[in-house]
Amino acid sequence: MCKVLHVSRSGYYWLAQRPTERARDNEAITQLTSSLFTASKGRYRSPKTTQDIHAQGVKISRPRVARLMKQAN
Repeated sequence: MCKVLHVSRSGYYWLAQRPTERARDNEAITQLTSSLFTASKGRYRSPKTTQDIHAQGVKISRPRVARLMKQAN
């Protein structure tokens, strides 16, 4: 398979990687923050969004929420 794709063995395994648990969690949290941001008509920033996420029973830090919100624009 490596010869067909013209990649090294390590490159093939890097291409075949599945997303990590952290990456899957980040994606779910990004979707959640996006829906909360839209519901607040764009008024909530990371502190209030973090409070709303905590109210749903998810433990997460404000800096992580801020980083994910920034990456999602």
